[in-house]
Amino acid sequence: MTTSVTLKTKDESGEPSTVGFRTIPLTSANYDNMTGVVIPAIVAAFQGVSLCPLDGLTVNAIDTPAGSAPVDPYAQRESKWRVTCISDDSPPVKTTFEIAGADLTLKVAGTQFMNIAAGAGATLVTQIETNLVSQFGGALTVQSIKHVGRNV
Repeated sequence: MTTSVTLKTKDESGEPSTVGFRTIPLTSANYDNMTGVVIPAIVAAFQGVSLCPLDGLTVNAIDTPAGSAPVDPYAQRESKWRVTCISDDSPPVKTTFEIAGADLTLKVAGTQFMNIAAGAGATLVTQIETNLVSQFGGALTVQSIKHVGRNV
């Protein structure tokens, strides 16, 4: 059993985007740590790589709206970071999710990939690999974080 978490964001034009992931199960024994330390750290890591501000957070039945419209005109939901992970489940499970409002200053020059060796990219990888799990509960290892976009 796992706990699902959904982050909601808005881009510069007010369009919404979401990213969902799973963590270890939320229990009475770990509730304070998960909601007061772990999940806020994951949110901060996601926000560190996105120009779109947090517009809400759902942890199972907890829904906390927050945030305001971004002022950066490049905060667009169509510009995303696609995170690709592999689990340690048997057999391994490939997991992908996207983070809207990609901060393209984090790209490695000449590529579409985020610099995950330092700064906000390294923080995001640490939070994912420390706190997120696959749909079956296996630990995740980040394989890549790539800029992707949609035509509008």
